[in-house]
Amino acid sequence: MSELPKLSNEQYIKEIITQIFKRLHRRWRMLIMLPIVVFGLVYLVLWAFFPEKYVAEYIIAAEEEGTQAIEGIMAQYGIDIEGGVKTSSVFKGESLVQLFLTRSMVERALREPIEIDGERKSAVAWFFPYTKHARKRMFQDVEFSSTATSSISDSAVFLTYKYLLKEVLDVGRPEKRMSFIHVSTVHQNPRLAAAFSDLLIRTVTDYYIETVTKKARLNVDVLQEEFDSIQALLEQSIYAAAQETDRNIRSVRAGLMVDQKRAIIDLEVRKAMFSEVAKNLKLAEITLRKKTPMIQLVQGAHFPLERAQMPHWKLAAFGGMVALAIALYFSFYGFVFPRMDRDG
Repeated sequence: MSELPKLSNEQYIKEIITQIFKRLHRRWRMLIMLPIVVFGLVYLVLWAFFPEKYVAEYIIAAEEEGTQAIEGIMAQYGIDIEGGVKTSSVFKGESLVQLFLTRSMVERALREPIEIDGERKSAVAWFFPYTKHARKRMFQDVEFSSTATSSISDSAVFLTYKYLLKEVLDVGRPEKRMSFIHVSTVHQNPRLAAAFSDLLIRTVTDYYIETVTKKARLNVDVLQEEFDSIQALLEQSIYAAAQETDRNIRSVRAGLMVDQKRAIIDLEVRKAMFSEVAKNLKLAEITLRKKTPMIQLVQGAHFPLERAQMPHWKLAAFGGMVALAIALYFSFYGFVFPRMDRDG
């Protein structure tokens, strides 16, 4: 095949450039307007049907049960602060994660008040309007109260709970070997997302500590009552022994000192009882502190919150660029491909 002269190549390149500018000149309105129109339509659709959502993520560290230093030290002296019974918490690992998602915990949090921009109302009153059920006629006049409930409000709370599980709330432990729990709330209202995550963590934490320490707290309460009653009896015995001593201070007859000795014996017995109960109460308080789990907030939500998905303007811009690419393709399709066929 013979090579084309250099002048012919230059003329061919000039012809191509000329044709490109001519086609751009004839179609410049379409090439400009089409991406703009597509950008606007995509942005409008996303804004109307897919509102931007924000992620409020909290990370908490839950203490796992294990042998503690105080337990070993007390055991060296023959003292078992467990009372001879080894127990383990049912709320550990994945069970603690699932506790955040149970209906009772979420609904308990939904009935608590949240204040946003000076307006204070229950969490369910904030979330329910975002559900598809809020437009139903039966829920038009529903009212939410922490004291008085009705079948309609209970149904609304339950439907809000299902909405949260499906679209809003996410709880998990990404690292199974670690005790970090991630609590995330995804919503189009960033302040509501952050407030509800914090509220749910406080609700579950209070219930968790109350449940885990229930037996130990009851034991402390019982011992505290015994301690107070024996202390009152001890004070009475001290007063009675002092009275008998004063009454028989100059007596030399043994028969007259029987009541005094009986009062002293009662005093010694109650002193021994008081000492034993005081020791048991102190051990019960140590056990209660040991049983109280530590749930520490590692990371909270900081404003501005991260978006849950790509911003609308970026998606719309991508749609505009795709429209521009398609417009350029069809503008030069008849110009490029026939030339390729002839070269072939």
